[in-house]
Amino acid sequence: MCDFIDISKYNDIYEKIEHVDQIFNDLKKYDIKHVAIEDIMSKFCFGGSRISTIITLAKFNMLVTYKCYCIFDIKPEHINVIHARKLALKEKIPKNVKAKDFAFDNIISKFNLEKFFNKTKNKYVNQTADVTDSIVISLAFIEEFYDRFNQKSS
Repeated sequence: MCDFIDISKYNDIYEKIEHVDQIFNDLKKYDIKHVAIEDIMSKFCFGGSRISTIITLAKFNMLVTYKCYCIFDIKPEHINVIHARKLALKEKIPKNVKAKDFAFDNIISKFNLEKFFNKTKNKYVNQTADVTDSIVISLAFIEEFYDRFNQKSS
């Protein structure tokens, strides 16, 4: 399953995190053993977001991390997105190509994300970039942490 949690219709961070809480509680029926979250610190790189956006994302990231800990009894792994792209894509990003765009195209070519394609507008919906980022984080988690966690459970 590949999807995203739409929080755009909620007015403030409290409503948004309550919605995430409901979704996470619905997901408790699955045997979730690991959670990986994009590390917010990677947003501080040159050319990133405005400081107010970074602060808002950091608050939300922290709250989602805490909800994962409370609901699933899991301490999420935070992965730097630049490092994650190197691990997940397993190929050098060409010069003069934005890493995020390269990752987007790479993931789109490997995974069936047609449900995020708007045929009327002939383009992917805005949330597709977030979905491809989450796939990159997931693949990087598997590359970096999977063996370590499997050794613990053996």
